[in-house]
Amino acid sequence: MSFVRSSKYRHVYGEKPKGEYFSLKTTSSSSDGTFCSVNPKFLALITQATGGGSFMIIPTHVPLGRLPSNITPINGHSKQVTELSWCIHNDNVLATADDDGVIKIWNVPDHLTKDMELEAAGELMGHTKKITVLGWHPVASDILLSASADNTIRIWHIPTGSTKILIDAHKDVPTSVAWNIDGSMIATMCKDKHMRVIDLRNKKVVTDVPNAFDGNKPAKCVFLKTNRIFAVGFMRMGGRQYALWDAEGGEELSREEIDAQSGIVYPFYDIDNGIVFLAGKGEPSMSYYEIDDNAPYVHYLSSATHGKNMRGVGFMPKRGCDPTANEIAKFYKLTSDRCEIISMRVPRKSELFQNDIFPPFVSDVPALTGEEWLNGKTSKPNFCDWKPVFDSYKKGNSMEKKAEKTVQIKTVQRQAVSSFSAQVTVIRTMWCMRGCPVLSML
Repeated sequence: MSFVRSSKYRHVYGEKPKGEYFSLKTTSSSSDGTFCSVNPKFLALITQATGGGSFMIIPTHVPLGRLPSNITPINGHSKQVTELSWCIHNDNVLATADDDGVIKIWNVPDHLTKDMELEAAGELMGHTKKITVLGWHPVASDILLSASADNTIRIWHIPTGSTKILIDAHKDVPTSVAWNIDGSMIATMCKDKHMRVIDLRNKKVVTDVPNAFDGNKPAKCVFLKTNRIFAVGFMRMGGRQYALWDAEGGEELSREEIDAQSGIVYPFYDIDNGIVFLAGKGEPSMSYYEIDDNAPYVHYLSSATHGKNMRGVGFMPKRGCDPTANEIAKFYKLTSDRCEIISMRVPRKSELFQNDIFPPFVSDVPALTGEEWLNGKTSKPNFCDWKPVFDSYKKGNSMEKKAEKTVQIKTVQRQAVSSFSAQVTVIRTMWCMRGCPVLSML
Protein backbone atom coordinates (compact mmCIF):
# COMPACT_ATOMS: atom_id res chain seq x y z
CA MET A 1 0.00 0.00 0.00
CA SER A 2 1.43 3.37 -1.01
CA PHE A 3 1.73 6.09 1.59
CA VAL A 4 1.23 9.76 0.78
CA ARG A 5 2.55 12.16 3.37
CA SER A 6 -0.11 14.49 4.71
CA SER A 7 0.66 18.20 4.51
CA LYS A 8 -1.45 21.34 4.27
CA TYR A 9 1.10 22.65 1.75
CA ARG A 10 1.06 19.60 -0.53
CA HIS A 11 -1.09 21.38 -3.14
CA VAL A 12 0.68 24.76 -3.12
CA TYR A 13 0.69 26.11 -6.67
CA GLY A 14 2.21 29.05 -8.50
CA GLU A 15 0.04 31.62 -10.23
CA LYS A 16 1.35 34.19 -12.70
CA PRO A 17 -0.65 37.35 -13.52
CA LYS A 18 -1.39 37.96 -17.19
CA GLY A 19 0.74 41.10 -17.21
CA GLU A 20 4.43 41.62 -16.51
CA TYR A 21 6.91 44.48 -16.46
CA PHE A 22 8.73 44.90 -19.76
CA SER A 23 10.94 47.36 -21.67
CA LEU A 24 13.83 46.82 -19.29
CA LYS A 25 17.29 45.35 -19.87
CA THR A 26 18.48 42.97 -17.17
CA THR A 27 22.20 42.65 -16.59
CA SER A 28 24.01 39.98 -18.59
CA SER A 29 26.65 39.54 -15.87
CA SER A 30 27.88 36.00 -15.21
CA SER A 31 27.91 36.67 -11.46
CA ASP A 32 26.07 34.17 -9.27
CA GLY A 33 23.91 36.80 -7.53
CA THR A 34 20.12 37.09 -7.72
CA PHE A 35 20.31 40.57 -9.39
CA CYS A 36 17.06 41.56 -7.68
CA SER A 37 15.62 42.67 -4.33
CA VAL A 38 12.03 43.53 -3.45
CA ASN A 39 9.94 44.86 -0.56
CA PRO A 40 6.28 45.97 -0.33
CA LYS A 41 7.18 49.42 -1.71
CA PHE A 42 9.86 48.86 -4.34
CA LEU A 43 11.48 46.42 -6.71
CA ALA A 44 15.20 46.96 -7.39
CA LEU A 45 17.10 45.15 -10.13
CA ILE A 46 20.54 45.32 -11.74
CA THR A 47 20.42 46.50 -15.35
CA GLN A 48 22.78 46.20 -18.29
CA ALA A 49 25.26 49.08 -18.50
CA THR A 50 27.98 50.00 -20.97
CA GLY A 51 30.59 51.46 -18.69
CA GLY A 52 29.89 51.89 -15.01
CA GLY A 53 27.16 50.12 -13.09
CA SER A 54 23.43 50.80 -13.11
CA PHE A 55 20.30 49.56 -11.42
CA MET A 56 16.58 50.30 -11.68
CA ILE A 57 13.95 50.96 -9.01
CA ILE A 58 10.30 50.20 -9.77
CA PRO A 59 7.54 51.08 -7.26
CA THR A 60 5.42 47.98 -6.72
CA HIS A 61 2.21 50.00 -7.21
CA VAL A 62 3.15 50.64 -10.88
CA PRO A 63 0.71 48.69 -13.09
CA LEU A 64 2.12 45.70 -14.95
CA GLY A 65 3.06 46.42 -18.55
CA ARG A 66 5.48 48.79 -20.23
CA LEU A 67 7.39 50.82 -17.67
CA PRO A 68 6.45 54.53 -17.51
CA SER A 69 8.94 57.19 -18.59
CA ASN A 70 9.85 58.15 -15.02
CA ILE A 71 11.33 54.68 -14.40
CA THR A 72 14.88 54.76 -15.78
CA PRO A 73 18.19 53.11 -14.84
CA ILE A 74 20.27 54.83 -12.16
CA ASN A 75 23.98 55.02 -12.95
CA GLY A 76 25.14 54.80 -9.38
CA HIS A 77 28.49 52.99 -9.57
CA SER A 78 31.69 53.34 -11.58
CA LYS A 79 31.92 49.54 -11.89
CA GLN A 80 29.40 46.76 -12.57
CA VAL A 81 26.82 46.42 -9.78
CA THR A 82 27.02 42.93 -8.28
CA GLU A 83 24.60 42.98 -5.34
CA LEU A 84 21.69 44.99 -3.96
CA SER A 85 19.49 44.59 -0.90
CA TRP A 86 16.59 46.53 0.64
CA CYS A 87 16.85 47.28 4.34
CA ILE A 88 14.63 44.91 6.32
CA HIS A 89 13.55 47.65 8.74
CA ASN A 90 13.27 50.60 6.34
CA ASP A 91 11.61 50.14 2.95
CA ASN A 92 13.15 53.37 1.63
CA VAL A 93 16.80 52.44 2.18
CA LEU A 94 18.72 50.40 -0.39
CA ALA A 95 22.28 49.03 -0.26
CA THR A 96 24.15 48.36 -3.50
CA ALA A 97 27.66 47.05 -4.16
CA ASP A 98 29.99 46.69 -7.12
CA ASP A 99 33.01 44.95 -8.63
CA ASP A 100 35.41 47.32 -6.85
CA GLY A 101 34.14 46.42 -3.38
CA VAL A 102 32.34 49.74 -2.91
CA ILE A 103 29.03 49.66 -1.00
CA LYS A 104 26.60 52.55 -1.33
CA ILE A 105 23.55 53.42 0.77
CA TRP A 106 20.61 55.10 -0.99
CA ASN A 107 17.55 57.04 0.18
CA VAL A 108 14.73 56.25 -2.21
CA PRO A 109 11.75 58.66 -2.14
CA ASP A 110 8.23 57.26 -2.27
CA HIS A 111 7.56 59.14 -5.50
CA LEU A 112 9.98 58.87 -8.41
CA THR A 113 10.03 61.65 -11.00
CA LYS A 114 11.30 61.71 -14.58
CA ASP A 115 15.03 62.42 -14.95
CA MET A 116 15.39 62.42 -11.17
CA GLU A 117 19.04 62.32 -10.12
CA LEU A 118 19.32 60.00 -7.15
CA GLU A 119 22.53 60.49 -5.19
CA ALA A 120 23.96 58.01 -2.73
CA ALA A 121 23.62 58.99 0.91
CA GLY A 122 27.09 57.60 1.56
CA GLU A 123 29.66 54.88 0.89
CA LEU A 124 31.15 52.05 2.92
CA MET A 125 34.77 51.41 2.01
CA GLY A 126 36.88 48.53 3.24
CA HIS A 127 36.66 45.58 0.85
CA THR A 128 39.34 45.38 -1.81
CA LYS A 129 37.54 43.15 -4.32
CA LYS A 130 34.01 42.65 -5.64
CA ILE A 131 31.10 42.13 -3.26
CA THR A 132 29.45 38.70 -3.48
CA VAL A 133 26.82 38.97 -0.71
CA LEU A 134 24.82 41.78 0.95
CA GLY A 135 22.38 41.19 3.79
CA TRP A 136 20.76 43.27 6.55
CA HIS A 137 20.56 42.05 10.13
CA PRO A 138 17.23 40.25 10.79
CA VAL A 139 16.67 41.77 14.24
CA ALA A 140 18.82 44.87 14.80
CA SER A 141 18.59 48.15 12.92
CA ASP A 142 21.55 49.81 11.21
CA ILE A 143 23.57 46.58 10.78
CA LEU A 144 24.66 45.40 7.32
CA LEU A 145 26.67 42.31 6.33
CA SER A 146 28.86 42.09 3.26
CA ALA A 147 31.02 39.30 1.83
CA SER A 148 33.69 39.85 -0.77
CA ALA A 149 36.06 38.14 -3.18
CA ASP A 150 38.84 39.34 -0.85
CA ASN A 151 37.74 36.32 1.27
CA THR A 152 36.42 38.44 4.14
CA ILE A 153 33.03 39.11 5.69
CA ARG A 154 32.35 42.48 7.31
CA ILE A 155 29.58 43.54 9.68
CA TRP A 156 28.98 47.28 9.23
CA HIS A 157 27.41 49.72 11.66
CA ILE A 158 25.74 52.23 9.36
CA PRO A 159 25.59 55.25 11.75
CA THR A 160 29.38 55.20 12.12
CA GLY A 161 30.17 53.72 8.71
CA SER A 162 32.71 51.41 10.29
CA THR A 163 33.39 47.69 10.25
CA LYS A 164 32.54 46.40 13.72
CA ILE A 165 33.23 42.73 12.99
CA LEU A 166 35.74 41.37 10.48
CA ILE A 167 35.67 37.65 9.65
CA ASP A 168 38.72 36.34 7.80
CA ALA A 169 38.24 32.60 8.39
CA HIS A 170 37.63 31.75 4.73
CA LYS A 171 40.39 30.45 2.48
CA ASP A 172 38.46 31.33 -0.67
CA VAL A 173 35.49 33.43 -1.80
CA PRO A 174 32.30 33.16 0.30
CA THR A 175 29.48 32.38 -2.13
CA SER A 176 26.57 32.49 0.31
CA VAL A 177 25.95 33.89 3.80
CA ALA A 178 22.80 33.41 5.88
CA TRP A 179 21.84 34.88 9.28
CA ASN A 180 20.24 32.73 11.96
CA ILE A 181 16.90 33.85 13.39
CA ASP A 182 18.34 36.16 16.07
CA GLY A 183 21.37 37.35 14.10
CA SER A 184 23.96 36.00 16.53
CA MET A 185 25.44 33.50 14.05
CA ILE A 186 25.88 33.12 10.31
CA ALA A 187 26.22 30.11 8.02
CA THR A 188 28.50 30.40 5.00
CA MET A 189 29.24 28.43 1.85
CA CYS A 190 32.62 28.96 0.27
CA LYS A 191 34.50 28.10 -2.92
CA ASP A 192 36.83 25.96 -0.80
CA LYS A 193 33.78 23.63 -0.46
CA HIS A 194 33.43 24.16 3.30
CA MET A 195 30.20 24.89 5.10
CA ARG A 196 30.92 27.00 8.18
CA VAL A 197 28.85 28.25 11.08
CA ILE A 198 30.38 31.34 12.68
CA ASP A 199 29.57 32.82 16.08
CA LEU A 200 29.68 36.58 15.54
CA ARG A 201 30.08 37.32 19.24
CA ASN A 202 33.52 35.72 19.47
CA LYS A 203 34.32 35.72 15.72
CA LYS A 204 35.03 31.99 15.78
CA VAL A 205 34.02 29.12 13.51
CA VAL A 206 31.91 26.80 15.69
CA THR A 207 31.09 24.27 12.96
CA ASP A 208 33.18 23.42 9.89
CA VAL A 209 32.00 20.82 7.37
CA PRO A 210 34.62 20.10 4.66
CA ASN A 211 33.55 18.89 1.22
CA ALA A 212 29.97 19.99 1.80
CA PHE A 213 29.44 19.48 -1.95
CA ASP A 214 31.84 17.81 -4.40
CA GLY A 215 31.08 20.10 -7.35
CA ASN A 216 32.99 23.28 -8.11
CA LYS A 217 30.02 25.56 -8.80
CA PRO A 218 28.84 27.97 -6.07
CA ALA A 219 26.66 26.51 -3.32
CA LYS A 220 23.92 28.49 -1.53
CA CYS A 221 22.46 28.11 1.96
CA VAL A 222 19.75 29.26 4.37
CA PHE A 223 19.76 29.14 8.17
CA LEU A 224 16.58 27.47 9.45
CA LYS A 225 14.75 28.51 12.61
CA THR A 226 15.37 24.98 13.97
CA ASN A 227 19.13 25.70 14.12
CA ARG A 228 19.82 23.69 10.99
CA ILE A 229 21.51 24.60 7.72
CA PHE A 230 19.86 23.79 4.40
CA ALA A 231 22.10 24.16 1.35
CA VAL A 232 22.03 23.39 -2.36
CA GLY A 233 25.11 22.61 -4.42
CA PHE A 234 26.57 20.37 -7.09
CA MET A 235 27.91 16.84 -7.37
CA ARG A 236 31.32 15.97 -8.75
CA MET A 237 29.99 14.47 -12.00
CA GLY A 238 27.34 17.14 -12.48
CA GLY A 239 23.79 17.43 -11.22
CA ARG A 240 22.43 19.27 -8.21
CA GLN A 241 21.67 18.13 -4.69
CA TYR A 242 20.58 19.48 -1.35
CA ALA A 243 21.90 18.73 2.11
CA LEU A 244 20.76 19.43 5.66
CA TRP A 245 23.09 19.78 8.66
CA ASP A 246 22.71 20.44 12.34
CA ALA A 247 24.34 23.81 13.04
CA GLU A 248 25.72 22.59 16.36
CA GLY A 249 28.24 19.89 15.56
CA GLY A 250 27.69 19.69 11.80
CA GLU A 251 25.91 16.31 11.76
CA GLU A 252 24.50 15.61 8.30
CA LEU A 253 20.79 14.86 8.59
CA SER A 254 19.79 14.55 4.94
CA ARG A 255 21.23 14.62 1.42
CA GLU A 256 19.38 14.01 -1.83
CA GLU A 257 19.92 14.56 -5.54
CA ILE A 258 17.61 17.17 -7.01
CA ASP A 259 18.14 16.77 -10.77
CA ALA A 260 20.82 16.73 -13.47
CA GLN A 261 20.57 20.43 -14.39
CA SER A 262 23.60 22.72 -14.30
CA GLY A 263 22.14 26.11 -13.29
CA ILE A 264 22.92 27.66 -9.90
CA VAL A 265 20.07 27.18 -7.42
CA TYR A 266 18.91 29.88 -5.00
CA PRO A 267 17.09 28.74 -1.82
CA PHE A 268 14.50 31.05 -0.24
CA TYR A 269 13.24 30.19 3.22
CA ASP A 270 9.71 30.89 4.44
CA ILE A 271 10.41 31.01 8.16
CA ASP A 272 6.70 31.07 9.08
CA ASN A 273 5.64 27.92 7.22
CA GLY A 274 8.92 26.00 7.11
CA ILE A 275 9.04 25.86 3.30
CA VAL A 276 12.16 26.26 1.17
CA PHE A 277 11.67 27.42 -2.43
CA LEU A 278 14.40 26.56 -4.95
CA ALA A 279 14.80 28.75 -8.03
CA GLY A 280 17.33 27.70 -10.66
CA LYS A 281 19.11 30.21 -12.89
CA GLY A 282 18.38 29.61 -16.57
CA GLU A 283 15.15 27.70 -15.86
CA PRO A 284 11.45 28.63 -15.95
CA SER A 285 10.50 26.39 -13.03
CA MET A 286 10.66 26.59 -9.25
CA SER A 287 10.42 23.66 -6.82
CA TYR A 288 9.57 23.75 -3.13
CA TYR A 289 10.14 21.56 -0.09
CA GLU A 290 8.70 21.40 3.40
CA ILE A 291 11.20 20.90 6.22
CA ASP A 292 10.15 19.52 9.60
CA ASP A 293 11.58 17.54 12.52
CA ASN A 294 10.62 14.11 11.16
CA ALA A 295 13.09 12.03 9.14
CA PRO A 296 13.95 12.37 6.31
CA TYR A 297 13.33 16.04 7.34
CA VAL A 298 13.15 17.46 3.79
CA HIS A 299 9.90 16.62 1.96
CA TYR A 300 9.30 17.46 -1.69
CA LEU A 301 6.00 19.27 -2.29
CA SER A 302 5.74 20.26 -5.94
CA SER A 303 7.09 22.57 -8.64
CA ALA A 304 5.72 25.46 -10.68
CA THR A 305 6.71 26.41 -14.22
CA HIS A 306 5.86 29.83 -15.63
CA GLY A 307 7.14 32.14 -18.34
CA LYS A 308 10.70 32.40 -19.60
CA ASN A 309 13.99 31.19 -18.17
CA MET A 310 15.06 32.99 -15.02
CA ARG A 311 18.06 35.31 -14.95
CA GLY A 312 17.47 36.67 -11.45
CA VAL A 313 14.84 36.55 -8.72
CA GLY A 314 13.59 38.57 -5.75
CA PHE A 315 11.71 37.18 -2.72
CA MET A 316 9.00 39.43 -1.29
CA PRO A 317 8.95 39.68 2.54
CA LYS A 318 5.93 37.93 4.00
CA ARG A 319 4.33 41.27 4.95
CA GLY A 320 3.99 41.96 1.21
CA CYS A 321 1.73 38.94 0.57
CA ASP A 322 -2.07 38.96 0.24
CA PRO A 323 -3.74 36.71 2.87
CA THR A 324 -7.18 37.01 1.21
CA ALA A 325 -5.77 35.09 -1.78
CA ASN A 326 -4.04 32.55 0.52
CA GLU A 327 -0.75 33.81 -0.86
CA ILE A 328 2.10 32.45 1.26
CA ALA A 329 5.00 33.66 -0.94
CA LYS A 330 5.63 35.99 -3.86
CA PHE A 331 8.57 36.10 -6.27
CA TYR A 332 9.69 38.65 -8.85
CA LYS A 333 11.45 36.69 -11.59
CA LEU A 334 13.80 38.48 -13.98
CA THR A 335 14.28 37.36 -17.57
CA SER A 336 16.45 39.04 -20.20
CA ASP A 337 13.96 41.89 -20.79
CA ARG A 338 11.03 41.35 -18.42
CA CYS A 339 10.04 40.90 -14.82
CA GLU A 340 7.37 38.31 -14.05
CA ILE A 341 5.48 37.90 -10.78
CA ILE A 342 4.92 34.41 -9.39
CA SER A 343 2.42 34.10 -6.53
CA MET A 344 2.56 30.89 -4.45
CA ARG A 345 -0.87 30.03 -3.06
CA VAL A 346 -2.59 27.38 -0.97
CA PRO A 347 -5.93 26.30 -2.49
CA ARG A 348 -8.80 26.72 -0.03
CA LYS A 349 -12.54 26.88 -0.68
CA SER A 350 -13.33 28.95 2.38
CA GLU A 351 -13.04 32.72 2.18
CA LEU A 352 -12.46 33.00 5.93
CA PHE A 353 -9.08 33.76 7.45
CA GLN A 354 -6.85 30.67 7.33
CA ASN A 355 -4.90 30.90 10.55
CA ASP A 356 -3.22 27.51 10.07
CA ILE A 357 -1.24 28.75 7.06
CA PHE A 358 -0.82 32.31 8.30
CA PRO A 359 0.99 32.19 11.65
CA PRO A 360 2.42 35.48 12.96
CA PHE A 361 4.93 36.95 10.51
CA VAL A 362 8.17 38.85 11.04
CA SER A 363 7.59 42.59 11.48
CA ASP A 364 9.67 45.37 9.95
CA VAL A 365 10.04 46.93 13.41
CA PRO A 366 13.54 46.12 14.71
CA ALA A 367 13.69 44.37 18.06
CA LEU A 368 17.08 45.95 18.84
CA THR A 369 19.11 48.95 17.84
CA GLY A 370 22.44 48.38 16.23
CA GLU A 371 24.22 49.63 19.35
CA GLU A 372 22.31 47.19 21.58
CA TRP A 373 23.23 44.24 19.37
CA LEU A 374 26.89 45.26 19.15
CA ASN A 375 26.96 45.54 22.94
CA GLY A 376 25.97 41.89 23.26
CA LYS A 377 22.20 41.97 23.52
CA THR A 378 20.28 39.24 21.67
CA SER A 379 16.58 39.04 20.78
CA LYS A 380 14.20 37.19 18.51
CA PRO A 381 12.45 39.26 15.79
CA ASN A 382 9.21 41.10 16.46
CA PHE A 383 6.16 39.33 15.04
CA CYS A 384 2.78 40.61 13.83
CA ASP A 385 -0.63 38.97 13.62
CA TRP A 386 -2.12 38.39 10.16
CA LYS A 387 -5.78 38.82 11.15
CA PRO A 388 -5.84 42.67 11.06
CA VAL A 389 -4.12 42.54 7.66
CA PHE A 390 -6.71 40.08 6.38
CA ASP A 391 -9.60 42.20 7.69
CA SER A 392 -8.18 45.33 6.04
CA TYR A 393 -7.88 43.61 2.65
CA LYS A 394 -11.42 42.24 2.97
CA LYS A 395 -12.75 45.75 3.49
CA GLY A 396 -11.12 46.81 0.25
CA ASN A 397 -8.29 48.71 1.92
CA SER A 398 -4.68 47.89 1.30
CA MET A 399 -2.46 48.02 4.37
CA GLU A 400 -1.05 51.47 4.97
CA LYS A 401 2.62 51.56 4.05
CA LYS A 402 5.08 53.01 6.52
CA ALA A 403 5.97 56.68 6.14
CA GLU A 404 9.09 57.48 4.18
CA LYS A 405 12.21 57.44 6.36
CA THR A 406 15.51 58.87 5.18
CA VAL A 407 19.12 58.60 6.21
CA GLN A 408 21.39 61.65 6.02
CA ILE A 409 25.02 60.72 5.60
CA LYS A 410 28.18 62.78 5.46
CA THR A 411 31.41 61.05 4.47
CA VAL A 412 34.65 61.95 6.22
CA GLN A 413 38.03 60.57 5.14
CA ARG A 414 40.19 59.07 7.86
CA GLN A 415 43.60 57.49 7.76
CA ALA A 416 43.72 53.74 7.27
CA VAL A 417 43.28 51.59 10.36
CA SER A 418 45.94 48.93 10.84
CA SER A 419 43.48 46.04 10.49
CA PHE A 420 42.18 47.34 7.17
CA SER A 421 44.02 46.90 3.91
CA ALA A 422 42.26 49.87 2.37
CA GLN A 423 41.36 53.35 3.54
CA VAL A 424 38.08 53.41 5.44
CA THR A 425 35.42 55.98 4.77
CA VAL A 426 33.68 56.80 8.01
CA ILE A 427 30.09 57.83 7.71
CA ARG A 428 28.25 60.01 10.14
CA THR A 429 24.58 59.27 9.98
CA MET A 430 21.27 60.47 11.32
CA TRP A 431 18.70 57.70 11.25
CA CYS A 432 15.17 58.98 11.75
CA MET A 433 13.82 55.84 13.38
CA ARG A 434 10.18 55.19 14.13
CA GLY A 435 9.30 57.20 17.22
CA CYS A 436 12.95 57.46 18.36
CA PRO A 437 15.04 60.58 18.91
CA VAL A 438 17.81 61.37 16.47
CA LEU A 439 20.90 59.41 17.41
CA SER A 440 23.97 61.40 18.36
CA MET A 441 26.84 61.33 15.90
CA LEU A 442 30.55 60.80 16.17
